[in-house]
Amino acid sequence: MKLKSIIASITVVLALAVSGYAQHVITSGGTYTYADGDSISINTTQPVTLYHCTVISNASEIVNCIAGAQITIEDSTFKYNGSTPSQVIWLVQPATVQVHNCYVDGGSGVGSDGIFIYGPCPGEIYVSNNCVNNCAFPIVVYNCKSNPSIYITWNQITGDAQTPRNDQISVLESSGTPPDHLIYIYENFVECDPDAKNVPDGTGINGSDQGCAYVDVDSCTVENGNYGGITFYYGNGNTSVLQNSLCRGIGGLNPANYSGGISFGHTGDTQAGYCYNTQCGWWNPAIGAELNFYPEKLHAINGNSGIGKEQITLANEQADYQNWLTAASKAGQTIGDPRGGNPSPTWPDPSDFNF
Repeated sequence: MKLKSIIASITVVLALAVSGYAQHVITSGGTYTYADGDSISINTTQPVTLYHCTVISNASEIVNCIAGAQITIEDSTFKYNGSTPSQVIWLVQPATVQVHNCYVDGGSGVGSDGIFIYGPCPGEIYVSNNCVNNCAFPIVVYNCKSNPSIYITWNQITGDAQTPRNDQISVLESSGTPPDHLIYIYENFVECDPDAKNVPDGTGINGSDQGCAYVDVDSCTVENGNYGGITFYYGNGNTSVLQNSLCRGIGGLNPANYSGGISFGHTGDTQAGYCYNTQCGWWNPAIGAELNFYPEKLHAINGNSGIGKEQITLANEQADYQNWLTAASKAGQTIGDPRGGNPSPTWPDPSDFNF
């Protein structure tokens, strides 16, 4: 986790206007379709939909917006083809955000940000059915406090061994509203690195950081990470839940006290979370041990099981990936199809996945 670097990058983007690149500047509401290499700036607070766009660009920000923008992005492809880190979809203080059925690629070996939503954002945030590839931070929700409608669901996150990788799904300084409006991180697949010999830094799903609360991570799969699989990084007073998930990988680069398949906070935290029906296996070859961390004050740890270190192999992870795709197909879902599809995806039932 490199929270300071995220803050620094936000500061730079807020201070500098995007310049030197051809741009589509949207100044009124409506539906827009682009197929070129120009960046897109949404400079209106009227509702804007980007639909069936195909943008391959070297702009420092491919899609950005002004504060208060109401944004829907559907059935589109956005790919960065430059040589220095960029922001693909970079939304600062929008009013509402929906990103569905999109393919987002930060470029091999670069280390760009994928879908980054920086609040405050008072309205709905839906990030669903996307494929995000080759990004250092693929999906981030930052500084969205007491938001009654945040959904990060049915996304597929992948990348190659050359791309710098960090936290793959990150909820930072954000919170839902209890008891019925949590931050829902449902049925996502995170492949931290397809090459088991080049395990990256970072966490598969970072369910919370400082200032976070009321987060529900449910029915997610994290494969082949290093720093942590599914993590509630700071547990102090964080009323959150992890359930029905599969998490395993090879923690070969970090010491035992920093590698965990599932981690709720750090020593000394007062954790008010729950963990149910979750399988976890984390093996550091250097010490030959599975590494999971549950603080003593966790409210409930029921129905969980560990995966033996001999089972954590690249072949098994690839098999799990295929099982995940099969489950999605049976549920009638197409994950992040860059060719487009139904602009109003149906929401799956959690029972579609049975790990």
